[in-house]
Amino acid sequence: MFSQSQTVSVIGQVVGKAAARWCHAKPLRLRKVLVVKKTSRLEVERQAVAASREAPRGVAGPSPVTDADLEATLQRRGSAMGPMQARHEVHAHNLALLLDSLGAAGIQADVLRASEYKVAPPDLAGYDAVLSAGGDGTFIDAAAHVSGDTPVIGFNTDPERSVGRLCLAPSTDLNPAECLAELQDGRFRRFARRRIRVELADGDDGARELVPVRAMNDVYVAETDAHTTLNYTACIDGGPWAEHRNSGLLVCTGSGSTAWVYNETKVDAGHVAAILELATGRPWFPAEARRVAAAYNAALVFDPTEQRLKYTQLAPIVGFGGLGMGSKSWQGHIPASGVARTMVIRSTGWHGYIAVDSSTTNPFRDGRIATLSLPDEDVLQTIALTGTPTAGPSCPQ
Repeated sequence: MFSQSQTVSVIGQVVGKAAARWCHAKPLRLRKVLVVKKTSRLEVERQAVAASREAPRGVAGPSPVTDADLEATLQRRGSAMGPMQARHEVHAHNLALLLDSLGAAGIQADVLRASEYKVAPPDLAGYDAVLSAGGDGTFIDAAAHVSGDTPVIGFNTDPERSVGRLCLAPSTDLNPAECLAELQDGRFRRFARRRIRVELADGDDGARELVPVRAMNDVYVAETDAHTTLNYTACIDGGPWAEHRNSGLLVCTGSGSTAWVYNETKVDAGHVAAILELATGRPWFPAEARRVAAAYNAALVFDPTEQRLKYTQLAPIVGFGGLGMGSKSWQGHIPASGVARTMVIRSTGWHGYIAVDSSTTNPFRDGRIATLSLPDEDVLQTIALTGTPTAGPSCPQ
């Protein structure tokens, strides 16, 4: 099996190849920022217990949830409060470090929970940057409502548990004061992450509806009932339409190529060894198989600045309706996975949906058409510190 540490190393090497082409940026002048903070699991559980209670007579809201109340509730369902409390304290400590460092640098910071920000984002015109305080999920939430030249900067508040690939410094040492100093001294790289635009229409003659949120990582199409096969036709880069049946369609950006789709399509050394033995008629040493698996998995990752969609069918069904892979009608049609610049999908299913990251979900019923693209105006401006191999070449300043 290709170990997690080896996999992370390979991804870092591949994505970091473009780092040598980056240049130093102009100092980032931060006067006022919006900090979007994650809601920890402990806070979510506490809110759920509070919401389940009725307010006492004559009191405007439910009574506060004590630690003893929460622990008893969790124990009744077999969960432990201790690990949740430990992770919450790590997050809270690092969030406090970030806010203290902003204050010490003379930077005004407004703070919003990610859950509040998703529902009612403020006007961002007065902010020099949006900072996420959490992991990659919080970064995606923070970026969902940002457009134009406003940069989004991620601070990983639980680096021991979260990789934080989208964050500023994915390491175990979070030093916000040093990070802010590097930003204000120009010791960073500015680059533009591609995001997927989704436009929906009811049939060929229907008006196009622009989904307001852009996908930083991926777009997922599936049936509401997980046991129901997804049916659709698809057109890649203006080519021929092809019919497909599978358990879902996943389309990602370069940023998303290290996330869900990577874990869906990566291979382990055991499978590689078995296939090579069948192909060559000889056994393969584990080290050889690991080397092949590493090379294959590394090729799955691509630069987040590339204008490139990568699509993957989950559990594709072939051989239906005469469209076997060896038949003439199948040849030239869309393979189970591949790359594109634009993709058009027409639903021929029942109760499908199309999800844009974790931000929004839209119905994708029979006859509805989704167009996926990567326009230049939808890129997200973001930042990496010098020497941090997390993205591709910088965009013009």
